[in-house]
Amino acid sequence: MQPEDAAQVQILFQEVFNQQMSQDLWRWKYNQELAKATVVFQDGKLIAHYGGMGRKVSWKGKETQAVQITDVMVASSSRHAVRSGSPFYLAFTEFARLFLGYDKIFPLAFGFPNKRVMRLAQLLGFYAPVGEMTEISWPANKSISAALVSKRTLSTDNLDSYALQVDALWERMKLSLHDKIVGVKNAAYIRRRYMEHPDRKYQVVLCQPMPGMQPLGLLVFRHDSAKSFLMDVIADVQQVPALLKIAGHIVNKHGNSQFYTWCSSSFSSIFITKGCSSTELPITVPANIWTPGPEPEELLDLWWLMPGDTDFQ
Repeated sequence: MQPEDAAQVQILFQEVFNQQMSQDLWRWKYNQELAKATVVFQDGKLIAHYGGMGRKVSWKGKETQAVQITDVMVASSSRHAVRSGSPFYLAFTEFARLFLGYDKIFPLAFGFPNKRVMRLAQLLGFYAPVGEMTEISWPANKSISAALVSKRTLSTDNLDSYALQVDALWERMKLSLHDKIVGVKNAAYIRRRYMEHPDRKYQVVLCQPMPGMQPLGLLVFRHDSAKSFLMDVIADVQQVPALLKIAGHIVNKHGNSQFYTWCSSSFSSIFITKGCSSTELPITVPANIWTPGPEPEELLDLWWLMPGDTDFQ
């Protein structure tokens, strides 16, 4: 994909997802160093797109690069074939050839395909499943202990003043997940993912027992009219239950009665607390098997993923 293809990508996005992709959102996704995409044309018309937003991840304590697969799209008029030569086949295999595997820019890849797309990708030999996703919800609360915690809302105006604390939280999180795979979530990531998103508004909250004390964690929310979405928790994972109580208090003060999140099913027990409800989502976490790279068995149930690791929430 080249920058001049953006207009046709936006048209295809509207057709496939029945949503608009603004020029600013296209830039946020693809006008960055680690963003890659392949496109397929027929008679000058863009009929397929396979994209990815690259990011740094910690894998067993070592930093490497992964890509989150985004905007897998085929025009409705071009979906009659799925085998070799089909638009989907061409878009994926070229993306994999150029970017995926041990000797490429992205040794690791992940995404959030629904069951239909996952079955098709498995049929073609593109993906293997390495995880599932769970949705968990909680009622908002008026916890006295949570009320006493200092809560500082961060923004582009004050993030620099708290960047060292956010980076320290990320380091503690990385250490607590040293044998897993987790995307880097430092201050630079928080700025780009949440504060510079062109279409979404998020609340980023630094939680401290008392002002000036070492933070417990960082919480990120997207508030809708009826309930709130917990996008991210950045902390030593042992602090997650305590931070969920604080999250409930923040949501209650915002005026919503419920909040929910997504997490990798293999880590759902960390998020299960009194009064919550959970359900499995029809989403599979895939691994690339088309080009040489880590075997699926090496990656099974290792990904720590939350809504903030998507590009669409």
